[in-house]
Amino acid sequence: MHAPFVSVVIPAYNEGERLPRFVAELTRVFLERSAPPVEFVVVDDGSAPKQAELQRASVEAAQARLATAGARHQFTYVAAPRNQERARPSGSAGVTRQRASRGWPSWTRMAPSAPRSFTDWWR
Repeated sequence: MHAPFVSVVIPAYNEGERLPRFVAELTRVFLERSAPPVEFVVVDDGSAPKQAELQRASVEAAQARLATAGARHQFTYVAAPRNQERARPSGSAGVTRQRASRGWPSWTRMAPSAPRSFTDWWR
C-alpha cells in the first residue's frame, strides 16, 4: 500500500448490523472511482462480542477485496477492550474523541449517496 493521502476514522459501537453494509458500499465506491490512497480506520469502542465479530469480519472482508483488486486503499480495525464513553479518550485505541456542541453525528444516518459524495470531492 502507498502511504495514505487521508485517514478516515469510523467510530463503531455495537454497529454489527449496519457497519457491514456501510463498509461494503465504501469498498465498492472506492474500487470504482479514482481517488488518492485512503486509510479507513474502524474504531470499535468496546462493542459486545457478537457485534465486534460482525464489525471485524466486515473490515477484514473489505480489506481482502481491496488487496485482491490491487487498490491503494486500506481498511484497519482497532478495538478497545471496553467502552470508553463519549467524552473520554480511548487510550487503548489511541484515539481521542471530542464532544461536539450537539453531539456526534452518526455515520449510520448518512445519506446513501454519502460515500459517492466523498469520492466526488476528490475530483
